[in-house]
Amino acid sequence: FVCNSERAPVTNASAADAEGLRSPLPLLFVCGAQRLDVLPSRLTAAGIPWQELVAYRTTADGAAERVRTCLEVAEPKFGWIVFFSPSGVQGVLGSQHREAMTSLLPARVGAIGQTTARVLIEALRDDPRLHTMAVAKAPNANALRAALEEAESASSVTH
Repeated sequence: FVCNSERAPVTNASAADAEGLRSPLPLLFVCGAQRLDVLPSRLTAAGIPWQELVAYRTTADGAAERVRTCLEVAEPKFGWIVFFSPSGVQGVLGSQHREAMTSLLPARVGAIGQTTARVLIEALRDDPRLHTMAVAKAPNANALRAALEEAESASSVTH
């Protein structure tokens, strides 16, 4: 574990400045190395003292090769490939794997949320085979299912 005080020093706000916060001690923000600044910004804006602890680092470790093998041998073929994190997109469709992977992808891809969708769109920006994309409105199974169903309905109308 790495306690990264340079990236996110404990703020100068006191507990009295933070609405409803009773403890004078700072909050320990446990996160991964690849995270958005949304929560830290909100903590700081609310006057909540905090310090970041990077508890894990995401690595691809052969993800592209495993996904490629799965796509090559799957019977029946997959109708969708859905990504659940920007690092998942980068691990599978990163520059060193992109050409080999895009030919295997189904024409329908999905993302668990807007952040992952932005990375996925960038990774597939020049792929003319991409016909349908579904993006969950919330990061949960029900929202993902609704997005997939909506995208399938829309694509069946246009094709």
